[in-house]
Formats: sequence, C-alpha cells, structure tokens
Amino acid sequence: MSVEDKLAIQEMIARYFAAIREWAAQRHRLNAASQARHYQSGVLFDELTAETATARTMLLVTGQGAPDAASLLHLTRVYHDTRRKTWEGWRLEHRSARVDRDPGLAKHWA
Repeated sequence: MSVEDKLAIQEMIARYFAAIREWAAQRHRLNAASQARHYQSGVLFDELTAETATARTMLLVTGQGAPDAASLLHLTRVYHDTRRKTWEGWRLEHRSARVDRDPGLAKHWA
C-alpha cells in the first residue's frame, strides 16, 4: 500500500469524525447542561493491501454534567473497520464496535 493510500484513508477517517463532531454539536445544543467528549486515539492498521485495509481505532468518551467538578469516563471502545478502495477513493465498507467499558450510559447516546 502506498503512502498516498494511507493518507487517503486518514483523510476519510477525518471526514467521518467531522460528521460525528457536527452530530455532537447538535446534541450539545439540546442539552447545554452537560457535555460529552469523544477522543479518537489513533488508527492501527492490521492488514493493508492495494485494495483493502483493516484497522482498529480506539475511542474514549467522557462526560461532564453541570454539577460535576471534572469529566468522568463513560465509555471506551475499539472500532474494527474494513475499508475498500473504489474508483472514488477509499470508503468504509464495514464497521463493528467493541465496547470495553460501559457503565450503562451508552444507551443515552443512541
């Protein structure tokens, strides 16, 4: 896999998280008393070919309500993604999420 392909996948991930950021901004406007933060810690490529890429992306979600002195850990998960190169560029073909830690709060974000 070329450096250009790796960069194209990173750019695709950035566009995806920009959409999540917009969704989160809408949620913040609805519930201004609390905030959640989604931290993507990086992408680990497991398998790379000229046509496909499988990777893991770690995610940490924190939240802070108005009475909370500090943010609290709400959820950690790992996204397992398969991306495929098309004539339009790299596209997310499949995503599964494996939750590492969820104290029952994820149901509120559905």
